[in-house]
Amino acid sequence: MKELSITRPEFLESASNRLSDEISSADHSSIFVLCDEHTHQYCWPKLKAWYPQHFSDEQLIITKAGEAHKNLRTAEFIWSSLVEQGADRHSLLINLGGGMITDLGAFAASLYQRGIEFIHIPTSLLAIVDAAIGGKTGVDFGNLKNQIGSFQAAKAILVFSEFLKTLSDEEYLSGLAEVYKHALINDKALWDKLVSDPNGLLSQDLIQRAVAIKFEIVQQDPFELSNRKILNFGHSIGHAIESSFLAYGNPVSHGFAIAAGMICEAYLSNALHELEESEFHIILKTLKKRFPKLEWSENDEPEMVAIMRKDKKNKAGRIQMVLLDSIGNASYDHQLDEARLLAALQFYRKEC
Repeated sequence: MKELSITRPEFLESASNRLSDEISSADHSSIFVLCDEHTHQYCWPKLKAWYPQHFSDEQLIITKAGEAHKNLRTAEFIWSSLVEQGADRHSLLINLGGGMITDLGAFAASLYQRGIEFIHIPTSLLAIVDAAIGGKTGVDFGNLKNQIGSFQAAKAILVFSEFLKTLSDEEYLSGLAEVYKHALINDKALWDKLVSDPNGLLSQDLIQRAVAIKFEIVQQDPFELSNRKILNFGHSIGHAIESSFLAYGNPVSHGFAIAAGMICEAYLSNALHELEESEFHIILKTLKKRFPKLEWSENDEPEMVAIMRKDKKNKAGRIQMVLLDSIGNASYDHQLDEARLLAALQFYRKEC
């Protein structure tokens, strides 16, 4: 298997200096910037003002915003735009956006002319602490999350905390769900700090700690052959919830679906594994307080389980899941039957 060198995110002055170096480099024949319609409005003007000598509107490729547009049709639009603007194998694509843009832009860049270099400038909390890190690229296929994708490392991941000021409360809260997940699987001290925080606003130190957790895990297991799988806690059920809502034309934010998935998977961790009852109730109380409840009917649950059966993390048709051993520790490759999954979804629907 080929090697994958995981890119370490850079912050603040280091990020600024690195971006200046990259856009001034003679190694790139041309530079393009991928935005969605929201980051074009709120983030692109900031970036252009910071580097007026390097960026202009002629370099932009703008897509529609939202998970519904993270698909092969949008990737084809990006490729067509690159062709029309004369991009070659020495071009650089800068992905300016949240998790949708970093996933999609990396995917498009990794395949254009068999691969061009790309840089992530994540603009959402979710992208900063999770989506931009780790070398995964992907688009959704049908109603299946990230079903088509590859592993390809970004040349750089550059974090400018100024972009967090552009986020709505909902977008910030969506990213916070991934911070809670990092804490639950790897860092009880971080969890305790999050639980004790009355407003959910993260300091720069806590953001960098969340980033470090993701980076350290993926650096040890770039291709998700072993311990990197724990990063999927909350995602087996959460992705199915997210996909179900999207299929009905009623999309919910990724983080809200993952928060629901974490409650369900914590329930299973307590019912079937080692998570103590007291810790489960702390998790339940905390996530219920922080994240809004998602509403669905009992009739929706078999379809959610059907989506789980197609999850890319499964093996030989068996649904595999991450469960918590305790707060701050997780284990992977637990096999779950459909009755247990339905029970977890029912618990969330009735008790949250």
